Amino acid sequence: MKKFYPIMLSAAIFSFALVFAISTTGCKEEEAVVDTTPKVTLITEDIFPLTAGRQIVYGGYLRTMNTDTNWTATGAVYKTSWTIVSNAAPSPVGGGTGHALYDSTTIPGYAAGYPTIPSIKVASSLMAKRTTATAGDIYLLQNLSAVFKSTGVAYKPTAQVDSIYYIKLVDYSKGLGESWSCLDTTWTSATGSKIRMHIKGVWATAKDTVTGRNAVKYASYKLIATRDLYVGGTLASSGATATVWFYPGVGPVKMILNASPTDYGHFREILSKNF
Repeated sequence: MKKFYPIMLSAAIFSFALVFAISTTGCKEEEAVVDTTPKVTLITEDIFPLTAGRQIVYGGYLRTMNTDTNWTATGAVYKTSWTIVSNAAPSPVGGGTGHALYDSTTIPGYAAGYPTIPSIKVASSLMAKRTTATAGDIYLLQNLSAVFKSTGVAYKPTAQVDSIYYIKLVDYSKGLGESWSCLDTTWTSATGSKIRMHIKGVWATAKDTVTGRNAVKYASYKLIATRDLYVGGTLASSGATATVWFYPGVGPVKMILNASPTDYGHFREILSKNF
């Protein structure tokens, strides 16, 4: 028996190993398949209710043309209010419901070239649109002439009347960390070159808490918008255009509207609201 013991022992070990291998293989086959597809978190709240009569007041600063940084000295005077005037604005191009907004911004006189005047109020009208009065993606009508001018590229549009476009500010089909095209348009310049402008929006990957000047904390959705300008197929200019923090049920609670070499930018934080 001693002569055959090693063989029997080896056979026993082999049998054990084989059974173990079969049993573990069987366990693997029974394991659940793990879905590694990234989960997209969609924004389901209304992050910019365009309700007539609502007003948000912001404190902040102008941003310098050359360095695109906050001009802190202007903060002593700077103030902006956004008022939603109407939900019955003229029907916008492309359909949807029009919303009229009124922007009133107070800046120091010296920033506008009037050193002897303490402050100047600059007012402008804004137009927004949604699919319906209370739902759908949000578009903002913008005049992009300042962006064209800042690139230093001569232009003379031939495919449209002027430089006014609807920019898709909020795309509810995109979740956190995802991007979308706010505007992608091409025209022919005065020199015959094809010029393409692409503005892209992207949501930050997680909520960002903003503390307003009213000492209230807002867990907000952060939007970053960038702009690329191509001339003859070659990238001529690229950079950030705006960063906006939206708080559900309120709207923008913080904004960085980037400066250009020829125009001031704006930094705004919520100061108060009437609702």
